[in-house]
Amino acid sequence: FPSNRVKLLGNPNEASAARRATDLRQQPSFNGSQPDTPSSTTSTASSLTSIGPPAPSPGDFRVLAVYSYAANNDDELSFTKGSVISVSSREGEWWTGELSGQVGVFPSNYVQPLSELHAPTTAKWSDTIEPLVLESLDDTERKRQEAVFELIHTEQTHCDALHLVKNLFYDPVNEKNILEPEVIQDIFVNWNELITCSDYFLKMLRVRQMTHEAEPIDCVGDILCEQVPRLTSFIRFCSRQMNAISVLQSKAAKNEAFKELEAKVAQDSQTGGLPLSSFLLRPMQRVTRYPLLISKILQYTPDGHSDHGSVADAVKLAEDLCSQVNEGVRMQENLDRLEWLQNNVNISSLEEKVVFNSQTNRMGQRRFLHSGNLKKARSGRELFAVLFNDFLML
Repeated sequence: FPSNRVKLLGNPNEASAARRATDLRQQPSFNGSQPDTPSSTTSTASSLTSIGPPAPSPGDFRVLAVYSYAANNDDELSFTKGSVISVSSREGEWWTGELSGQVGVFPSNYVQPLSELHAPTTAKWSDTIEPLVLESLDDTERKRQEAVFELIHTEQTHCDALHLVKNLFYDPVNEKNILEPEVIQDIFVNWNELITCSDYFLKMLRVRQMTHEAEPIDCVGDILCEQVPRLTSFIRFCSRQMNAISVLQSKAAKNEAFKELEAKVAQDSQTGGLPLSSFLLRPMQRVTRYPLLISKILQYTPDGHSDHGSVADAVKLAEDLCSQVNEGVRMQENLDRLEWLQNNVNISSLEEKVVFNSQTNRMGQRRFLHSGNLKKARSGRELFAVLFNDFLML
């Protein structure tokens, strides 16, 4: 019998569910085809920030809206194409999710899991765009799109390298107790934090790229301004990078089980035969490249472009991040020198006890400035001098 001649008894929500079951047969299945109804192709910063904090819980499941959807009932969730929805329940063809504080059900064939966002196989943006679209763009816009694509493509390479180290080195060393916990900590420092913040940055870029599959990306500066300041995990790792390599060479390299693991990993085609020490240099190389990559985008973003201001701000943020990394490295080098002096210089004859790595009376943290040989003018006696920010030691 025709359903429009009857009325369902019971809970109104059950009626909504019944209507949705009927409507679902008329909705587009996710096969790459576009829906009959027009959908927004813009992905606003507000919809992107609905992803939440950079470190979602392990059980969190997020999806990207491939089509826009307008709620037909009070218990449904409306969203635009490009929105990122946190899913709390996946039962049947209608899922429950949250977006910008609103909770409701929505058709699952309107979304795609973020985990299924695949990177393009080509390293050139022009190879991913239809020729007609490419011909409609001027030379400056083409170069801008290539610069944006280079940022995303190289970020993917960076994240792949981080995961490679975790899967081939960090996890086996931990699970098989090949090295002592403190040695593992010294070598890998905060590697998992690097993965978390880098993966999140890449996911934001991929979401934007996904919503502009067949067209140029009009805006990327908002993502950069939001995400670059969150890459602070690089500061800690880079400040400990040289120590990590030193520990790797002095302790891990003498461990037979670790040497066997490294020899086995070297045969893996994914590593290209490179040792772990080579991968430990990657984070520093990556963070110093951000200002260059973003400056290249700015170079091809005209002054009147809606994204110009944000990209210009992002360049400054990337430069500030590099400055913080460099300062972190300098501070760590200073602490290492002070620690070496404490362990190797005999100061027992001094009346006043000196702790090199400590706060000064008026100059803040004690800092090593310079050292070298001095010769007394009259006697010709040679002295070794160490200059700190608060005193000179001979």
